[in-house]
Amino acid sequence: MGDLAAAREFLNWKRSFFMDACRTVDIHTLIDRAGAMTNFYLRVMYQDNINKIDTKRELMGDALEELAQHLQIMNGFQPLDAEVKWPEFVPQNDVETAQYAQTLTGMGVESKQTVAETLGLDWTKEQERLQQEQRVSSNIGAEFLRAFNRNGQAPGENGMQGTMPPMNSPGNMMNQ
Repeated sequence: MGDLAAAREFLNWKRSFFMDACRTVDIHTLIDRAGAMTNFYLRVMYQDNINKIDTKRELMGDALEELAQHLQIMNGFQPLDAEVKWPEFVPQNDVETAQYAQTLTGMGVESKQTVAETLGLDWTKEQERLQQEQRVSSNIGAEFLRAFNRNGQAPGENGMQGTMPPMNSPGNMMNQ
């Protein structure tokens, strides 16, 4: 009853032993370092857990692929090969991942499309959106230049309203 510190230490030792035996990360050991974890640090800390999950995924993935083929045969279809794709298990530091992708693109060793696909973005949709933004930006710039060329000054300069349509007018591209 009087040796509470020893009892707590024993409990911590038992929890640590249990987590090691289960190949699971003890969250209590990570609490004080939560803000300073890099992707490398997380991979090192989760190494046993990653290996355990990879083994389970490999076995379960094979079972799921075989099950899919058997279900196709049972339904009278020609069996097609199936491949299970698992999501990333270890949490990622998004800022570090983005910096790494930017470095690879800047070095010219990875394309922007590969980076976008690695980050889970749809390259085709993003290209369409970027082109749309470029067209809108070009239209606003062209309107600005036309207004400047008509009366020699930018719209709104020297108290003049200029000839650019107001931002909420029906002809403005931003509202379409």
